[in-house]
Amino acid sequence: MSKEEQKPQRIPFSFGRFFASTIGHFILFSSIIGMVYLADPQMLEYNFLFTACGIAALMLGFYHAMYKREED
Repeated sequence: MSKEEQKPQRIPFSFGRFFASTIGHFILFSSIIGMVYLADPQMLEYNFLFTACGIAALMLGFYHAMYKREED
């Protein structure tokens, strides 16, 4: 009944996957923060949130550039 979790396989670093994943995640995260910004532009934490989006996108980009699941 339980599905066995498959661990991601380590692959050689791929710049193409890194850039695509980083840009895709940054656009996704920034669009969510941007929608909230449109609702309340007076909040001062948006600079921090956009910086955090960039850092999270870079980290996910590194992960996707170095690991691959069988489904990918």
